[in-house]
Amino acid sequence: MKLSKRDESSSDPSDEENKVERNRYWRFWQSQFEETVKEIQLSMIKKNRPTIKMQFIKKRREFGQPCKLNETDASEKMLEVKQQSDPFAHVRNKVIDIGLQGCNPIVNSSTQTIWNRRINKALTVDNEQTIVEIEDDNQELLKFLDNVYPLMEEALQSNETIDIYQNDFELFDADDVAAEGTELSNAIKEWKTFYYLQCKGKKISCIQFQPNNQLNQKGKYIAAAFMENLTFEERVIYSMKSHKFMIVFWDYDDQHSIDPVLILTSPLEIITFQFNPKDPNIVIGGAANGQIIMWDLKQSNSLYTVTGKKGQKAKQDSKSEIPEINPLILSQLQDPSSAQQLPNNEIVRKNVCSHKNPVLSISWIPPTVEFDRKVFNNVVHPTHGDCYQFASISWDGQVCFWDTRFNDQKDSKKQFDITSHQWKANYGLQLVRPEGGGTMGGAQIAFRKGQRNPTFTGTSDEGELFLVDWTVHPTEDSNRNDKVTKLWQNERSYRPTVALENSPFYDDIILTIHDFNFCIWKHDVDVPIFDSAIVKQGQITCGAFSPSRPGVVIIGLNDGNINVWDFLDQSHKATLTYHVGAKPLSYIKFHENQHHSLAVGDYDGTVHILELPYTLWKKIGEEEKTMNDFWNREVLRVRYFKHRFEIREEEFKKLKEKKDQEVAEEVTTTQKVDNQVDEDEELEKEYQEQALQYINEVIKGVKPDQEAPQNSKAAKK
Repeated sequence: MKLSKRDESSSDPSDEENKVERNRYWRFWQSQFEETVKEIQLSMIKKNRPTIKMQFIKKRREFGQPCKLNETDASEKMLEVKQQSDPFAHVRNKVIDIGLQGCNPIVNSSTQTIWNRRINKALTVDNEQTIVEIEDDNQELLKFLDNVYPLMEEALQSNETIDIYQNDFELFDADDVAAEGTELSNAIKEWKTFYYLQCKGKKISCIQFQPNNQLNQKGKYIAAAFMENLTFEERVIYSMKSHKFMIVFWDYDDQHSIDPVLILTSPLEIITFQFNPKDPNIVIGGAANGQIIMWDLKQSNSLYTVTGKKGQKAKQDSKSEIPEINPLILSQLQDPSSAQQLPNNEIVRKNVCSHKNPVLSISWIPPTVEFDRKVFNNVVHPTHGDCYQFASISWDGQVCFWDTRFNDQKDSKKQFDITSHQWKANYGLQLVRPEGGGTMGGAQIAFRKGQRNPTFTGTSDEGELFLVDWTVHPTEDSNRNDKVTKLWQNERSYRPTVALENSPFYDDIILTIHDFNFCIWKHDVDVPIFDSAIVKQGQITCGAFSPSRPGVVIIGLNDGNINVWDFLDQSHKATLTYHVGAKPLSYIKFHENQHHSLAVGDYDGTVHILELPYTLWKKIGEEEKTMNDFWNREVLRVRYFKHRFEIREEEFKKLKEKKDQEVAEEVTTTQKVDNQVDEDEELEKEYQEQALQYINEVIKGVKPDQEAPQNSKAAKK
């Protein structure tokens, strides 16, 4: 009797010793019903034909292209192949490139419910009117009407009662605005353009918005400086004649005004200019010959006669000429041939006339810090809150420090005559590379808002970025007074930087714009923490940080386009490109108060006022914190690469030493082999001599004394 596995497990444990191992026999299962077996066999799928091979082909350039899905019934794409009477007829296959996706049918339905609100069946209204009668000769009423009448007349004439140009979406919060990708969120619009017929065809070298003041509450005036588009040879001939150059003012807040409201004249070409941030009536300009020019808008009240008291519009004759203001004072001209060379250890001079080359950049020193007019190495922290000092830089490598307080306090009793005053820079600082690297030229200069330390950043004419501290004293090891405390040379080239800006949100982030890329720097890192991709469409001519969004940079190109880089969206390429015009762009400037307004100047003398979309000027969430983390990650990335390069360099040195050691060992082995070969050859030679001697003495019986005469006879023969 055979025991199953279950029976064995259920048997008595005492019988385990008496168990005998037996063989088990397996057999196929057999059904008692043949119909069940047939049904199972019929349900099985058997291969009765060879498999069909199918190949799907798609062009490489169509990969990643956008596709459009349509709702189509499957019966519409059916292909019927009818039976042919000719058995040799061939049916030609048709290739269809189409994708199908099954989906549930869409049904549009609507429901409506009836809701009855509670209302009163009857309503009684008592029509009572309280009329206050005022006499016609009431002085308060007449005074009120006199004040309100011109304002209402102006509002009705200019459609300002209801602002028809107001963007309603600006009133919403960031969550209520349409999502990105829609027309309302990423469309840049050109709001207005300004030009002056006498400056048509000239290059706009600088654009500035006038800061706010008591008479100009909104800062609605924009000014632009113009230069001639000339080559070097043409400019040499052009400079031999006297010309009239200008800075033109427009009122961009007035929708109907396109004509200039004021012109600042100059006998020299103005490359750059700046408004005094605390007194917008003072304008400082840098000329092409190195001189500094000052204008005072208070010399003429024409700029403020356009808007009278309390916004009343003054009546002007349309045929009247545009008011002009001449320079208040010019700095003394510096003759390059008579310029004194500095001693070896002296890089600071007093009472410098002007620059020897064109003034490329001007920056006002913040009102929180000033240089001492008596001792340059000292720093002063004023409390008056006014701004009087500024700095200028040029290709000659000098940074000149100026003060607009001409009348000294000691001579305040005397009447000051500015026309006879010889205006000179208080100090001139020569830029010298640290550790005896030689002098360098200047290109751009920038101070930080609200800074209290005596430092500023700048760029050289070769693309270098430097940090200057004018209070540094000579060290004990060297008598040289090196003011340049740090120099970044990673982007050094043969071209000066296009623009330089400090981040308005971070104290240690700097933006430098070059001809074909831009870089983001940090004070404690020796290399750029971000280097943009090379621009292949054209050459970069201008650029700036966004004053309202920490992660937006806008650059202008010589093909008339502006590229918007939004680091919250992507950092490997520009997020948005907008075509401004056919002419190359020359300058970009943001409005400090109206962050959605961007002024762009071109080489044809036209100022374009662009209106940025909501997503490009409004902060998105905690953008400042997000961008701070982004810059910190970039710093870690740069330091990681630097550390990896150091490791690779050490590995390369070790590998080189190993190879040199192997080569030395091979040379030693070769020398040993060569020495062994020489020894073997000597032994072989000695053996041959002994063998020859043995043959002659033993076998031939020739002795050494008999061999010599035989050799002499053979020689005579």
